[in-house]
Amino acid sequence: MEKSIIYHKKKKEIAKIHNKIQRSRRDRLHKLSNEMTNKYDYIFVEDIDLIALSKNNKLKNATKDNGYGEFVKMLEYKAKEKGTVVKRIDRWYPSSKRCHVCGNVIDRLDIGVKEWMCPACRTLLNRDINAAINIKEEGLKKHTVD
Repeated sequence: MEKSIIYHKKKKEIAKIHNKIQRSRRDRLHKLSNEMTNKYDYIFVEDIDLIALSKNNKLKNATKDNGYGEFVKMLEYKAKEKGTVVKRIDRWYPSSKRCHVCGNVIDRLDIGVKEWMCPACRTLLNRDINAAINIKEEGLKKHTVD
């Protein structure tokens, strides 16, 4: 009988901790989305297939924990209120595999590769910075057409 009481007490304690973490994350996402919609007129985000990523054993926990989908929703509704433009870049756009210097697109880039050298122009590229530059350029190009 005593084990059951201890179990339920611990279960409540753990639930409180999880709740606090969830509120803290949501608060951070609200602050960041406010900051970005106040600071920028245009925000471009990658339309990531979160369901497909969550099926990848190496990425599933990180994908579920990072709150990207919730963050994009916050950005969109806050941007609408403030007149900021938020555009999603197609998930099939090769933002990581396209060299932002020369435009060359490589065939394959494994998820664990953080830096790669463009075979065409020999530029050493950081995967995340390169993707961010490509997303920005694609967003600006698409926005002027819309």
